[in-house]
Amino acid sequence: ENCVALEGLFVPPDAPVDGAEPFHLSADDFARAAGNCIEEGAEKPEELVFVPQPIMALWAHGAYSTGIAINIGLGDTHAVPVVNGVMLHQCAQATKLGAADLSRLMLQSLRSNHHNVDHGQITWCRNLKDEYGLVLPMQPDSCDHAASQVAPVAVTTPDGNPVTIHLERVVVGEALF
Repeated sequence: ENCVALEGLFVPPDAPVDGAEPFHLSADDFARAAGNCIEEGAEKPEELVFVPQPIMALWAHGAYSTGIAINIGLGDTHAVPVVNGVMLHQCAQATKLGAADLSRLMLQSLRSNHHNVDHGQITWCRNLKDEYGLVLPMQPDSCDHAASQVAPVAVTTPDGNPVTIHLERVVVGEALF
């Protein structure tokens, strides 16, 4: 009764789990990868459960059986829908747009809005993207509508210059989604 459903398995909440496989593996590929983690001829310990990363990602965010798990890597992004603990790989999507591209997009957005930001501040832009970036809950009818949904945030550049970011906060999320 204190278990989580996972593709026909029931995993006790305190069971040790492992999920170091690539995010976008199919169910068959995942089963092979899980099997390869156990030494040949060795018995799989009963208390060890292999859990696919998309499901672990949902668990980490409090969604225990249904959601879309998104993995934004450095050079690509994968989205895997999970319904009632079952990964729907046939519905998965991938793009070659990754975190590095999104950080560059944040830098371009800040530069185009006349902020005193240069290419040497790409790491700072990455941190802004990670800390303050967001996705609008619905498609805005106009820029004014988008502006009303996004709170401006005052930040300081590494050079000590004050900058207020506003619609830059949604540029990255909107580019990805």
